[in-house]
This record gives sequence, structure tokens and C-alpha cells, in this order.
Amino acid sequence: MSQQQTSPQQSGQRKPKARGKAWAERRWLAWQAAMDEIRRDHKALDEHMALGAEHFNDFLTQRLEALLPVHEARLKARSKRPKRTKNRAK
Repeated sequence: MSQQQTSPQQSGQRKPKARGKAWAERRWLAWQAAMDEIRRDHKALDEHMALGAEHFNDFLTQRLEALLPVHEARLKARSKRPKRTKNRAK
């Protein structure tokens, strides 16, 4: 019996999506903006830190998962705006 090669789609795995440098830059900027937003809420941070490291990590993960798409969408929309052109005298 010969073994058959299965494609990622057949085995239930997805092939990683190829993304460019612009995506990575947007993702990094979105991550930084989300972390800044989380850091601004000192009271919530202190409360979650008091409950322990594992709880605090869960809190950070949930907040980042909620905020990243928002900040990524904002950055993506900003990058699609038309560039201003200089008025040229004719």
C-alpha cells in the first residue's frame, strides 16, 4: 500500500496566508495602540493584577483580541485615503 499525500485543505489545516510588510507594520502599530489604550485604564489593570498573574494574562489577551481588529481597521482605512496633491500653477 502506498501512502497518499493530503493537501492542507483535506487534512483540515489551513495554509498560512501570505502577508506583506505593510500588513506587518499595520499589525504592529495596531498592537501598540491597543496596548496604550489598555495601559490608560490604570484602575482595571491594578484590579486584575491583584487577582494574580494567570488572571492578568487572560485579561490582557481578551482585551488585545477585542481591540486589535478595531485599531487595524482604523489604520487600514487611513492608508486607503487618497493622497493630497500639490496645486500646480499652469
